[in-house]
Amino acid sequence: MDILDDFPEQEKIMNDESSDELIKLMRLVKSGRISVNNYYKKLAEFWTKQGFPEWAEECYKKIKG
Repeated sequence: MDILDDFPEQEKIMNDESSDELIKLMRLVKSGRISVNNYYKKLAEFWTKQGFPEWAEECYKKIKG
């Protein structure tokens, strides 16, 4: 029995494609190629797509003006 069997699906490690997308997004904002507001918008879209609407809502709250 695997310990991860006790956790819901969203608790498991994200797949390589998703983690690559997240890392790419973080690199874009760190390098200054996208604004912080645009970063949070894209991050919210990412979390929505991953099935975490509550995390997306937190990102939307960080967008200024």
